[in-house]
Amino acid sequence: MDSKTIKSLLIIFVGLLAIAVGFHYLDKSSREKKSIVTADFNLSDFTEKKVEKVRVKKGNDEKILIKENESWKINGDEASPDKVSGFFSGLSEIKIKEIASKNVNNHKKFGITKDDAYLLAFTRNGEDAVFFIGKSSVSPDLFYIKKKGSKNVYLASGALRGLVSQDASAWLKEKPEKKGEENK
Repeated sequence: MDSKTIKSLLIIFVGLLAIAVGFHYLDKSSREKKSIVTADFNLSDFTEKKVEKVRVKKGNDEKILIKENESWKINGDEASPDKVSGFFSGLSEIKIKEIASKNVNNHKKFGITKDDAYLLAFTRNGEDAVFFIGKSSVSPDLFYIKKKGSKNVYLASGALRGLVSQDASAWLKEKPEKKGEENK
């Protein structure tokens, strides 16, 4: 081969390589953009300092967590400060993965109807913000969530569904053992 042919082939090769690299970066940036989903709510707005009351209801089971004089009570009993702090920390760690549906007819499929979901209500400044926590997805930390009044159902990750499904007794402050008592 003469040097002209080699130079031409080298230029074509470099050009094709540049095109391939360009497509790779374009594809990568479009995947990253797709992974960013903005929900019509932000659960990290509900902090331990700002919220006055949290209500969780499913069927006949209802848990009411109320702040009284900077301490929390659940269904009238003293709540564990660690459990309450963990709950609010968990809210800030919720990640919205994707919009699962914008169709009201699909709500039953995701377990977010009033009859099927955990109703989660936050009261702050006397106003309620209500959410429906639906079924778990492929793993226990993936679940469906929707804000009351919105048609959008989101797939979210985090411990929230597990926390709201706990029995009220799991939230209670542990009573210290009395001195002199032995475990029998």
